[in-house]
Amino acid sequence: EHHSGVTVMFTDIKGFTALSSKISPQEVVDLLNSMYSAFDEIIVNWQLYKVEVIGDAYFVSAGCPQPENVEDRRPDRLAMRAVEVAL
Repeated sequence: EHHSGVTVMFTDIKGFTALSSKISPQEVVDLLNSMYSAFDEIIVNWQLYKVEVIGDAYFVSAGCPQPENVEDRRPDRLAMRAVEVAL
């Protein structure tokens, strides 16, 4: 398939490896669960598509599999909202 106008966003938690070595496994799970649950709410509200989550990496697309023309649902705005949630 071909999709024109697709945008993708990858997140990565800076210092995740160092942080995860200093906290308990349960705290790592709780941190990721809290953050990615908030991210999931954002993408559902903005009708983006969660492609994959691997460790501390979160991968989202817009315009695929469904074309997206709504300005308010751009992944760059998701990225800024994700930063706000993570802080």
